[in-house]
Amino acid sequence: MLSPEEIEQAQEFENSMNFSSSNGSDLELFHEYRMTFEEVYETLYEDEQGDMDEIFETEEEITLEDLLNETVDLYIEEMTGISVLIPAQCSLSHSSDDFGTLITTTSPGGLVTMSVYISPNQTVDEGMDAMDAFKTFMEENGQPMEPLEEDVEDYRDDAYTPYYSEYVENAMMDADGEVQSEFFADLIMNDGDFLAVTVTIADWGQLEENPEERLYLYLLETCSLLSDFSIY
Repeated sequence: MLSPEEIEQAQEFENSMNFSSSNGSDLELFHEYRMTFEEVYETLYEDEQGDMDEIFETEEEITLEDLLNETVDLYIEEMTGISVLIPAQCSLSHSSDDFGTLITTTSPGGLVTMSVYISPNQTVDEGMDAMDAFKTFMEENGQPMEPLEEDVEDYRDDAYTPYYSEYVENAMMDADGEVQSEFFADLIMNDGDFLAVTVTIADWGQLEENPEERLYLYLLETCSLLSDFSIY
C-alpha cells in the first residue's frame, strides 16, 4: 500500500546510523519519530513559546504558522541515550576523532550549520576531558569558548547523575558595528557522557535577505536547544 517514496523513507528510518571513533567507541543513531514542529512547540514551556511568539512579531515575510508546519526528525543514540532533533529537509554527515563523533547538518541554502558532537565516557573526569578537548579545538579554530557565569550549571557532585553544562554565544561585528556572523553552543556532560550542540550563522547579511533560510535558522536553533540526554 506504500508508494515507492514511502517505502524508501521507511527503509531509511529502519536502518540505524553507525559510527566508530578513533578510541574504539561505537555509536548507533536510530530514527525514533517524525513529527510536525507544532508537536514540538506544544512541549515547550510557556516562556519559551513566548520567546518564539516575540521573534515572529518582527518578521514580515514568515510567520510562526510557517514554522509549525515544518517537520523534524527525532534520533536517539543507543549507548548514551542522547536525543537529537533535525529538520526533515536537512541531511546528515559525520566524522570522528579520538574522543567521539561529530554529526553535522546544514540548512538547505547552506547559511546555517548545526553540529552535534557525542562522546561516550565511563567517568565524569573522562567526560570533562572530552569537553576540554572540544573547547580547545573550537578555540584553535577561532571560536572562544568562554561562558558567562550565569550560563554554567555545575552538579558534578550529584551522587545519582553528575551533570555539568555551559552555554556559549559569540558574535562577530563588521566595520559598521552590525552583527556579521554568530555562533551558539550548548556543552553538556551527563554521568560521564559528553554532548556538544552548536549552531553557526555564517553571514547575517545573506540570511536577512533569505526568508527560507531564516525559517531554518529558527528550526535549527530550537532543535539544538532540545537536543539533550533523554529522560527515561
